Amino acid sequence: MESESLANKIVQSIESDILNTSEFFERSHLVIKSNSNIIELQIEAQDFVAAKASINSCLLWLENSIKILEKYNKQV
Repeated sequence: MESESLANKIVQSIESDILNTSEFFERSHLVIKSNSNIIELQIEAQDFVAAKASINSCLLWLENSIKILEKYNKQV
């Protein structure tokens, strides 16, 4: 990410999505965190299909969060 602040805000917004949907991800476990200006995503899954679903969900959340923060929060 372009800044540590932006990475932190994106992680904070996605953490709530992960927590709210954790009951749907019965075959996978997701952890997201920021390290400086880098967003780290850890996915543990029982099988390939569960891993793919988790990755796709997280990428969608990331993309949407980045777009929203870049458009509406210019002060990051």
